[in-house]
Amino acid sequence: MDKPGPSKKRKVKDENRQFQEIWIEKYFFVWSHNKVVCLICKNTVAIAKEYNVKRHYETQHPTFTKFTGELRKQKILSLKRELIGQQAMFTKPIQDSESATEVSYEISRMIAK
Repeated sequence: MDKPGPSKKRKVKDENRQFQEIWIEKYFFVWSHNKVVCLICKNTVAIAKEYNVKRHYETQHPTFTKFTGELRKQKILSLKRELIGQQAMFTKPIQDSESATEVSYEISRMIAK
C-alpha cells in the first residue's frame, strides 16, 4: 500500500494574491497599511482577492453604482482624502509624543553638562 503524501493545504502567500489597481475605480477599494480597505466604510477585506472585494461592494454599497465616469473619479478622490485625513489623525499624536520625548532627552543632556 502506498502511504499518502504530505497534504497540500492552500496558503494565501503561495497563491500570489495581491491588490489590483483596477479595484480602486471598480469597487472603491485601496491598498493601505498592508490591507485592502474599503474607501466607503473603511472596513478591510481579510483576503485580497477580487471575489471578496466585489462581494463586499455589491452587498454593502449597492447605491454607489450610480456614480459613473468623472463623478465616480471625484468621489474616489474625496474618499481617499478622507481616509488619509483619518489616518493622519492617529499618527500625528504619536509623532508629537516622540518629539516631546526627544526634546526632554536633549534638555536632560544639557542639564547634565
